[in-house]
Amino acid sequence: MDKLIAFLIGTLKIAVALFLVVIALIGVYIGWNSVQDSRQKATNAPLAEAKAWPPIIIDALENTRFSLVTMWRDGHLYYQFTVSGYPKAIELVRRHSQKVSLGDQILVISFLDRNGFNVYSHEVKLSSMTLEVDSKGQGKGLNLNSNTYMTAEDYRGALKWEVGWNFPTSVELPPSAPVQAAPAAKPKPESPKWRNVALWRKLDRQMSKEEVQKLLGPPTKIVSANVLTFWHYGYPLGGQVVFDRGGAIHSWREP
Repeated sequence: MDKLIAFLIGTLKIAVALFLVVIALIGVYIGWNSVQDSRQKATNAPLAEAKAWPPIIIDALENTRFSLVTMWRDGHLYYQFTVSGYPKAIELVRRHSQKVSLGDQILVISFLDRNGFNVYSHEVKLSSMTLEVDSKGQGKGLNLNSNTYMTAEDYRGALKWEVGWNFPTSVELPPSAPVQAAPAAKPKPESPKWRNVALWRKLDRQMSKEEVQKLLGPPTKIVSANVLTFWHYGYPLGGQVVFDRGGAIHSWREP
């Protein structure tokens, strides 16, 4: 009996010791995580300050001005996206999106690193943006105040931004009312640069998106499909340039 009692007491002591070791390890783990969380919060604290990005003016959309203010907090990108101007291309798709099946007409906000590679892209549906009107009830711009998931690493690595879209920029306007006198002849518009096949043959896979746009002019339609982005020129029968996720040229087709 004495041996049994001694055995049980010894076993109990071992169990208590193991329990205390486990408690100590849990305490160390919790303390380590707390220190790491504190360091991470201190590192990410500056990201919570509002950042105004340089505005972008796109001539293909009637010199419309795009503005963006962002901040990052708790795994989310908070942003204020403003479109100053109401070009006919945007007005048309917003006006008819409820009447006919046009699909989702979007603007794409893309963040780029110092080398021009895409870090993160976010799609904004035109239908989700608030229309601003002037005193005559005419549209003068759009805005959206929202948020989306984004990692701190991606936000910290973003140094530039750009705007894309997936709808045509050329708009067919209804004919004007007939007049008595014939209107004065208008000078023939200059052919867009992308129609010049010689320019297409200057394309190089090392070119950035900015260099492609400088060479061929702005695309008439932009479509993003998972890892590839398609720049169409004269959609659907014209040419196209395809970029990969990093922003490098993947392939192209002459018009």
